[in-house]
Order: sequence, then structure tokens, then C-alpha cells
Amino acid sequence: MLRAFGKEGSSMYYTDLVLAGATKRTLGLGHGLIAMINAKNMLCGRALVRMQIDTVSRVLAYTYVADREDLARRVIGGEKLRSFKCRDGKRLTDQYLIERLSKTLAWAADVYDRTSGSVHFSEQQLFSASEMTSDENGSHINLMITQFDTKYPESSWVEIAACFTELTDFFVHILDQYSASKPGV
Repeated sequence: MLRAFGKEGSSMYYTDLVLAGATKRTLGLGHGLIAMINAKNMLCGRALVRMQIDTVSRVLAYTYVADREDLARRVIGGEKLRSFKCRDGKRLTDQYLIERLSKTLAWAADVYDRTSGSVHFSEQQLFSASEMTSDENGSHINLMITQFDTKYPESSWVEIAACFTELTDFFVHILDQYSASKPGV
């Protein structure tokens, strides 16, 4: 991933700082996801996928504006990304960024919405702590309060890893495009 930042001694740009932060975040989230899959912690695993969707969608914002360096400088200075507009005149809100990401990764908006329930306290936590069963005496709710998520099939663990991998592959593609367009690389 470091190839996006150029050769030793090459000029440094504000966008380099943004992408360095996004790269560090991606590496940390990936390491965390592996740990959460091994720990059978779906709640945290989904939250990490949601965070990576956020990372990729926000990095893409720098490709939607006329002057990515100005945007990077101003965001580093504390201005909110949502206060800027892209070339088509729309604000760089989370909703807009997710819609744009979904043009490349069709599943991104749906997964973003579903994994948001892992970031915010929601009905997902209520349902993950209980299980409905039925027998001749009627229906019963069993509480399952544990740090392990054992009721998910193996395919669910594979799915969150696959989502994260596809997001990360796309992130590397963005870095490659940046590297190819950066002066002096």
C-alpha cells in the first residue's frame, strides 16, 4: 500500500496525509476483524466492516472534487467533509458517499445499513441475546448472554471477511489511481 506515497524524497501532499491515515486505519481494522472472527464476536466484526465502508467511501470523496489538495488541507484543518460539494454540486454527506460507493460495490449501501445496527445500540443486540423456541408447551424465549456469537453459521463469518476483503481491494485500487496521478511519482 505504501507505493501510493511515492519514492523516498518525493514531494509530500496533504492528500498523502489523508491516505496515510486511511491506510493505517484499514490495516488496524483488518487486524481487528481477524481477531473478532477468531473470537466469534460478530457484533464487533460487523462494526469493523461498517467502519471500513466508511473509510473507503470517505477516501473516494477526494476523487469527486475538483481540487483534492484543497479538500485535504481543509479537512486536516478541521472542516467537516459534509460541508464540501463535489463536481456535480452535491454535498459530501455520508448518504451521498455511500450512494456513490454503491455504484462500484452494489452491496455497499445494504451492508452499510445492516452493519450500522452493530455500531449503534439497536434491535440487533436484543435479538442476538435471545433465541425463540417452541415445543408442546408453547413458545419460549431463551436468553443467551455471552461474549461469543455461536449461533451464526460458518458462511456468516466468511461473508464479513469477504466484504472486508473486497472493500480493501477497492481501497488499494484507489491508492493505485492516486499514485498514477500524483506528480513526481
